[in-house]
Formats: sequence, structure tokens, C-alpha cells
Amino acid sequence: SQGLDWDKWFQVFNDSTGENYGHNVNNAQALKSAAIWYRYQGNKSKYTSLSIDRMQKLDELYGLPTGMFNGDELLPSSPDRNPSRGIELCGVVEAMYSYATMFSIHGTIAFADRVEKIAYNAFPATWASPRGGDMWAHQYLQAVNEINAIKADSHAWGADGPFAETYGLEPNYGCCTANFHQGWPKLAHHTIFWQPTTGGVVVGIWAPVSARDLRTGVSV
Repeated sequence: SQGLDWDKWFQVFNDSTGENYGHNVNNAQALKSAAIWYRYQGNKSKYTSLSIDRMQKLDELYGLPTGMFNGDELLPSSPDRNPSRGIELCGVVEAMYSYATMFSIHGTIAFADRVEKIAYNAFPATWASPRGGDMWAHQYLQAVNEINAIKADSHAWGADGPFAETYGLEPNYGCCTANFHQGWPKLAHHTIFWQPTTGGVVVGIWAPVSARDLRTGVSV
């Protein structure tokens, strides 16, 4: 099997197999695995509870005011909510997508609230628009308690280099440059839903969007 036991990981946050469960982006992506598995297995109450428990445990052990969790490349080896540590931009984007997916499957309002909290706090804080609206510069890591964005040879974060909190086209690693652009489109995709039982249209996540119902031609 090539899969990882995320159900077990999100219960204990400890692993001795050598697999890279602790990577912040892997955790952000795996958040939605219980919701996805529910689509195959059924048992709504079980998998909804698992999804809620994952969010609550991340908050308890590593949570930040922005709705994210500490993950400066890896989750801290022991529980740590130090606001001077960081979270990777890729992790922010993937967490937005996971919580949006969880809301679309479970319908739990807490997941929609979390998407909004991350999208309007953590996400815009981690990129810059030097000329206004162009988003050409971003950080690899952002921290809540960050007083500057400079080369830091002595720093609070763990696995990443001294340029991790600077703004640039490709600071620290290039993965975020290739990944962060998907954040807004995937958010927009999850703002408006069709309600199959009533045929109505539901605004699930607040954003300045418009849509046209292809069945009726009605615009919202």
C-alpha cells in the first residue's frame, strides 16, 4: 500500500515508521481524507466526527489565530503554538482547499468559517503586490508575531533557511511559487452551491462573487 494511516496520525501525532507524516503541507492536504473516504464508505456521523476532531486537535496542539497551525516545514516535534514560528504558504493554500472540501461534503458550518478565516487572514498576509494587485512576491513562511521580513540567520522556525520569511519570487524553495496561485480560484469554486433536495442555490462561503444558474438562467 502506498497510502498513509492518517486516521491514526491525527489521533496521536506521533509516528515511528519513518514516513513523512509531519510535513505541514501533507497535514493540510490530509485533513480532508476522512471527508473523501466518507464518500466511498458512508457512515456520515463517523467521518464527520473524525474531520471535526482533526481541526480541533490541530488547533489545540499547534493552532494560530489565523486559523492555521505551526508548520515551519514540519509540525513541531512537541505541541507548540509559539506565534514566532511559521506556517508555509503551500500549507495555507492546501488547508483552504481541504476545509472547503470538508464543508462541501459534511455541510458543517465550522469548516466554512475556517475557510473564511484562513482566506482573509493567513493567505493575503503571505504574499505582496509591489505594483498593486500583481502578487509577484510572497513569503515561504509567515508568522503571526513577525516584526520584519529579512534574512534571519538566527530564527525561531525549525527546518527552513534564513530567507524563509523574506518576500520574493522564490524564497527558500520553489514549491510555493508553483502552488499558491490556486488558492483564490479554488475558494471561488466553493463559494456557491446547488442544493439538490430543493433545487436552490446556497452561498456557502462569503466572497465578492457572482454566478448564473445554468438550469434557470438566474444570476446571483
